[in-house]
This record gives sequence, C-alpha cells and structure tokens, in this order.
Amino acid sequence: MNKDLVGKIYKIPSLVLSGIQNAMKTYPSDEDGVKRAKTLLSGKVNYNQLKRILHDMKRFSKNNEIGKYELAGGRPFESWGWATLNGDRDVIEFNKKMKKDADSMGGIEGRRNAYNKKHRKNPNFNTPTTFLKGNAETYTSSLKTGKLFEEIERIKELM
Repeated sequence: MNKDLVGKIYKIPSLVLSGIQNAMKTYPSDEDGVKRAKTLLSGKVNYNQLKRILHDMKRFSKNNEIGKYELAGGRPFESWGWATLNGDRDVIEFNKKMKKDADSMGGIEGRRNAYNKKHRKNPNFNTPTTFLKGNAETYTSSLKTGKLFEEIERIKELM
C-alpha cells in the first residue's frame, strides 16, 4: 500500500507554517529542530518525510523535547499529517477492495491480487501430483476436508 504513496508531495497548510515560524522565534537555540523547521517552511513535504516526521513526533518526550516538537510543527502538524496520511492510505485500500469485489462479482479471473506482494516463483519446479504412496486417490479424497490437506495447499501456493 505504501509503495503507491512513495513520491507523493503534500502541501503544508498555512496555519501549520505560521506555527513553525513562531516556534523558530521561541526556540532558536535548538539546532536540529531549526534545521528541520527550515526544511518544512518550504511549504512542501514528500511522503517519506511526512512519515518520518510523524514517527519522530510520536517518539518525542513532550516534556523534555518540547522545542523539537514545536519546531516540527507541533500539534497542528501532527493532526494534519495523520489525517492526510490515513486518508490517502484509506483511498488506496478502498480502491483495492473495489477492484477485488468487482472481479469477484464479474467473474473476472487472471488479474493480480492487489493485496499480495509480487514474489518470484521458480518456473522449473513441478509440484508432485500425489503426495502419498499406495492408493493415493482414496487418501487424498479423505484428506481434502482435513487440516493436512489445507496445509499442503498453502505450501503449494508458496512454492
């Protein structure tokens, strides 16, 4: 899901930018925070930066690192960032779900499952048709309803 958002650019609201400017006046001695604040004052942030800033804001000790928190945008940036990020993620999830539902209703087969990551399968590997010696048909028919058959089917899918 996140791979669909990589490279997306977000425009930071003016309310958040004014809060960052005020924080720069209040906490001018915090070098790391001021450096981040100057970057944010450009008015734009990409998906990776937004994710990183929100992660850092979650980890800041609000009592000891209040300067860094405020220079990163404070409460306005945090609420805007989470709302924006969650909204975009929900849109992508909704689109994937709609494709899946449309395919199942229309009986369309062959489209890649949007929820599965791409993987490499060895094209030279042949799955054995029988997995038990002896009278395989009687054993497989009695196992189809059991957990062993389900596990074997999962292993086949992974191969």
